[in-house]
Amino acid sequence: MKLYSYIIKHDTGFSPNPFHGFCTLACCKPAIRRCSNIGDWVVGVSPKRHGNRLVYAMQIEEKLTFEQYWNDKRFQSKKPDISSIRGKNGDNIYEPLLNGRWKQHPSFHTKPKFTAHEDEKNKGKDLSGGWVLVSQKFIYFGRKARPIPPELATYLSVCRGHKCKFPSDVIERWNTFIEDILTKQRGIVANPCEFPEINENNLEQKGC
Repeated sequence: MKLYSYIIKHDTGFSPNPFHGFCTLACCKPAIRRCSNIGDWVVGVSPKRHGNRLVYAMQIEEKLTFEQYWNDKRFQSKKPDISSIRGKNGDNIYEPLLNGRWKQHPSFHTKPKFTAHEDEKNKGKDLSGGWVLVSQKFIYFGRKARPIPPELATYLSVCRGHKCKFPSDVIERWNTFIEDILTKQRGIVANPCEFPEINENNLEQKGC
């Protein structure tokens, strides 16, 4: 088992997308999506200015190709729907075409956002990851990001890119920390930090 940690600069609910019963990482962080394996942990930490807190953690249970993700009945609700707040954050945005190319649907990664104008830079970066990470074993704190014990925070916080090389004792401490959390609660704890301050489907309302 490996542990991957990175800084979430924009907590929008798009990457990762914690909605509809699954936490998915389909866009951004191509190196993590490409190199990680089932059983690995992916951890998102808030920037230093927000205290390097735990925004989310997911243990990878599936790795799907983009074509599998697009066609899987379980993830049709993750296709973007700009008419709703959560729907806007849909990360199932890449439709396979008959010519071997991909259509990027209106989403956070089109330019401008939520329009039909595809952003080739974002498209290339997303697809270069090759895989979509899927988990039902996750915790997403969003705007209620929680403190990380100091003995772990020093290792998990990064400046850019990601970390995946940790001493064995750090991984053991991480496993103890996260398993204790998951025995008490799983899934979504609060809205993404950048959600507007409204109540949708009983998610949290207040800002960061």
